[in-house]
Amino acid sequence: MDAVAGLDRERQWDLCRRMRSEEAFMAHLRGREIIRPDDPVYGRWLRLDFQYRADLLVGASGAIAGLMGAFAVLFGRKRVKIFFSLAGDNA
Repeated sequence: MDAVAGLDRERQWDLCRRMRSEEAFMAHLRGREIIRPDDPVYGRWLRLDFQYRADLLVGASGAIAGLMGAFAVLFGRKRVKIFFSLAGDNA
């Protein structure tokens, strides 16, 4: 883990994305076969993994908010016809 700490943040994110795309590796990682609970770095790894997941969540919600803002700007002054029915298919 110390080798990764010396990399810039963009390179670290790239490595994390590539690692998470390897399904077999991730199965072993989740199964605690790669970084085991008795490993001295296990606690640190758990904290870093939690931070990574939290950063992903914040990034995703930021992207959604940005998209919503773009739609508000692009379509805020246009009339959009929407048909909505509460009756269902039997009406």
